[in-house]
Amino acid sequence: MACSDLAFCERNLREMNGRIDRENNKQRYQLIKSADKKEHGATASRPRKQLPKLKSRAAIFREVLGREDSIKKER
Repeated sequence: MACSDLAFCERNLREMNGRIDRENNKQRYQLIKSADKKEHGATASRPRKQLPKLKSRAAIFREVLGREDSIKKER
């Protein structure tokens, strides 16, 4: 995909990065919320469990692109 207009490319990239950040923040919030439910009241002798790793930015990027492709195909 070659963009003829550099400003158009930059705007699309900023928009995609914003989507990725929102997706990542949503995941992080859900993981922390579920960990709080499971491990309520962590103490020094019984520390809070380690949170699972978040998806990489590239994985979320591919996921978001896949969703957009499927939406375009439906139209």
